[in-house]
Amino acid sequence: MPFTIQMPKLGHTMTEGTVVKWHKRRGDQVRQGEAVLTVETDKAEVEIESPEGGVLARVLAEEGSVVPVGLPLGEITRPGESASDAAPATNSTPASNVAATRSAPAMAPKAVAMKRVIASPRAKRLAVERGLDLTSVAGSGPDGLITEDDVRKIGANNTPAEPDKTAAIATPPLLASRREKLTRIQSAGARNLSASWSTIPHFVQMVRVDMSRALAARKALNG
Repeated sequence: MPFTIQMPKLGHTMTEGTVVKWHKRRGDQVRQGEAVLTVETDKAEVEIESPEGGVLARVLAEEGSVVPVGLPLGEITRPGESASDAAPATNSTPASNVAATRSAPAMAPKAVAMKRVIASPRAKRLAVERGLDLTSVAGSGPDGLITEDDVRKIGANNTPAEPDKTAAIATPPLLASRREKLTRIQSAGARNLSASWSTIPHFVQMVRVDMSRALAARKALNG
């Protein structure tokens, strides 16, 4: 009877694989041990070899299809055999449909050009506490850095200071964005990274450093 090539289980946690490429077409001769197709798992791309020689009589999962472990991918017939009349269903799903059905983060809104804000950590913290917007503030520090004193002056006047055009920093133009399809390996990495971030405790350590002498030396060097 015809030999059925099935989606192999290549790992303990593997439940499905993606058909990346068929190296043989329907009707092609296949030698024993010859690579017939390549499948992609969450960890690697693997070539599936034929354990029998014969003819590739049926292709039951097209390239790009996601097939659960154990379901048929193709059918090989030996000399004197014929393919079965009805091919068993593979329950394969195009990768694009699988990606759409899985929970995925919503697409980001269109990028909006925004002015770059350069401020010290204490200035940002104070601005958040007072509910102030720093996008229209001209900093008095090196390279237009917004300092804590600048924020305190805004809070006292309750109006933002007039921006200093000479200290304005050019904002680089935003590049056009595009959406790329992830491979199974990239998708697995994204899922694991998201899981580790949401399940493992994180902490932040902050160190206060007096940079006044370093800033003064930088200002002296820059003239």
